[in-house]
Amino acid sequence: MAYTNPSQGSSRFMAVEVEVGEYLFFLESDEDLEDSETGAFGSAQDPTERTFLQNPLHEYESVWWVAVWFIFYCQPDGVAEEVMERARYEVYKNRFATFATGRIIQVCASLPTVLQSLCGVLVKMRNILVRAYRSFEETFDASGMLSVFQKLRKCLCALEEMSSGLDVKPPAVTRRLQEVEWFDIVGFEEGQSQRGQGADSMLGKRTRDNSTGVDRVLKR
Repeated sequence: MAYTNPSQGSSRFMAVEVEVGEYLFFLESDEDLEDSETGAFGSAQDPTERTFLQNPLHEYESVWWVAVWFIFYCQPDGVAEEVMERARYEVYKNRFATFATGRIIQVCASLPTVLQSLCGVLVKMRNILVRAYRSFEETFDASGMLSVFQKLRKCLCALEEMSSGLDVKPPAVTRRLQEVEWFDIVGFEEGQSQRGQGADSMLGKRTRDNSTGVDRVLKR
C-alpha cells in the first residue's frame, strides 16, 4: 500500500483508510489500547468483502490530523527548531504507522515537556478512534458513532483549554510559506497592473489559479 508523502498538501489531513480506499482496522490487534474490548474482529462480516465507503469516523480522523498539525507545526519558545522538524518527519513519513499502529505515542514521547500534556490528548483521541474503527469493521454497526463524536469533542475542548496559555511562534517552514504567499499576492497585483500595457508578468502567471497560497507552493 502507498501512504502519504509528507509533501502532498491537504492529504496530510486525510483519513488513512480513505487514502488507500480499503478497510484496514479489522486486521489489527487490540492489545495496545487501554480499556478496549477483546474479540476476533472481522468474524461477523469480512470487510474485504464489502465495498469501501467513507463514513463519519473518517471525518473525525481528519479533525485529529488537523490537531496533530497544529501541535507539531508550533515552535515553543526555548525549543530548538530542529527538534520539531525531526518530530514532524517522524509523524508524516508514514501516516498509517503514526495513526494505526500507534507510532504517535513514541513520537510524542520525544517532544519537549511543554507539549506533553497536549500530546497526551492526541494519543487519547487516537485510541478512541482506533477502537471505534475496529468495532465498526467487526459488524458495520454505526450506532455508536455519535458517542465517539462526543468523546472527541471533549478532547478538543481540553486541547483548546491546555493550549490557551502556550506561548509559541511559527516555525521557519510556516514563516517561509507565509512569505511566499505575500510574495505571490504582490506579484499577482503587479502582473494584473501590467496586463493593460501588454506585459504578462511571470508572477501573474504563477498566481492565476484560485488555490490557496500553501497549495500553490506545494504544486511547485
